Amino acid sequence: MICRSDQITIAGLGVVALILLIACNVYWSTWLGTGVDVDRAARLEVQFQVDLDRADWPELTLLPGIGPALAQRIVMSRHNEGRFADIEALLRVKGIGPVRLARVRPFFVNWRRSANQANGIIEE
Repeated sequence: MICRSDQITIAGLGVVALILLIACNVYWSTWLGTGVDVDRAARLEVQFQVDLDRADWPELTLLPGIGPALAQRIVMSRHNEGRFADIEALLRVKGIGPVRLARVRPFFVNWRRSANQANGIIEE
């Protein structure tokens, strides 16, 4: 068991460490100017593509206009009805219409071209 004086010493050191941590954080972020103001930070545009026949639902939720429920319906459609022959086959999923399909089309890998290249077929 720790005696009372040791408990007070440990508590005091903890308070000093906390004060130093706060002071360092304020110094580094405010006076050095290395802090990031989230409200003023530049928006990053991220370009990525997803393979419709391999992506799990968390990956699909990263696409614009695709939430968790719709992403899960896409995965279930692929599981129940088979792979998507082309991007237009995505229209078979409830909740995906022509407008949403056009919005997410740039985010899907052209898997036909990838499959052909893997088989040694070169398309121009």
